[in-house]
Amino acid sequence: MRTYPPVLTLLFSTLITSMALAQAQAQAQENHPSKPEAAAIAVGGGVFMLPGAAGNTGFSVGDDGTLLIDGQLAALAPDILQAIRAHGGDTPKLVLNTHFHSGSTGSNAEFGRWGTLLAQENVRLRLLEKNTAAAALPVVTFDDRLRLYFNNDEIDVIHLPGGHTDGDAIAWFKKANVVHLGDLFFNGMFPEIDLAAGGSIQGYIHNIETILNLIPADARIIPGHGKLKNIVELTEFLEMLKATRARVQNQMNSGKNSKTIVAEGLGPAWQTWATPSINAKRWIRTLQRSLSSGESAPARR
Repeated sequence: MRTYPPVLTLLFSTLITSMALAQAQAQAQENHPSKPEAAAIAVGGGVFMLPGAAGNTGFSVGDDGTLLIDGQLAALAPDILQAIRAHGGDTPKLVLNTHFHSGSTGSNAEFGRWGTLLAQENVRLRLLEKNTAAAALPVVTFDDRLRLYFNNDEIDVIHLPGGHTDGDAIAWFKKANVVHLGDLFFNGMFPEIDLAAGGSIQGYIHNIETILNLIPADARIIPGHGKLKNIVELTEFLEMLKATRARVQNQMNSGKNSKTIVAEGLGPAWQTWATPSINAKRWIRTLQRSLSSGESAPARR
């Protein structure tokens, strides 16, 4: 029987576990969709945030119509549309996916009946791999950057790969001074990193550093998950990523095995960042697998 080096065995295990987990989460969400958790929040400049268990939806309402960002799951489309109409909008003309997971793309087929679906090219490729129906596929894709002139604003949609997935993009409303970060920001909680879809801890950290150097210090930030925040909370998120990565890396360098590292935990400083879906043990295992891959920061063109 053929054997493999420990690193390769860990990588194979990572891929299988990540794919199985993603499939289970998607199925659970489809079977038990959660309605938006609260009324839409006015962020500024006609931009709103609609909190939801499957992620935070953003939308812009104005003279040009409605731009929707991350429509969550198909079953939630009527509730999202109701929230949009409550703030003077209507069926979206443009629908932007920040990544390929169902919390972003699940309602594509519904909203795509009225509007144009937009996403980074890798999002479309990932959806094709999942045999997604043609009606739910982005029809306009981009590589590194897309600029939209909509509702009297200039919106830069910027591809930042290698963190959460390989197709993540952020939407920066220049005039409104609002940025939707999608799942590159889990406010106050450990994030999900989809290792099987090109994500990594090093890329995640690199992307947050890039964002902090890019956007204004007083920008309002819509996270993929969690409450509306600003640069302060995003900086705290970066500090958590760096500190927990360093702790796990040091333990691995000292020769401790996976079981010991998980048992020792992350210490009291990060206890409040755990959630039912991503607790400390799961976050530690994600860090171990990502660090074991010998990753490096993604190249930028």
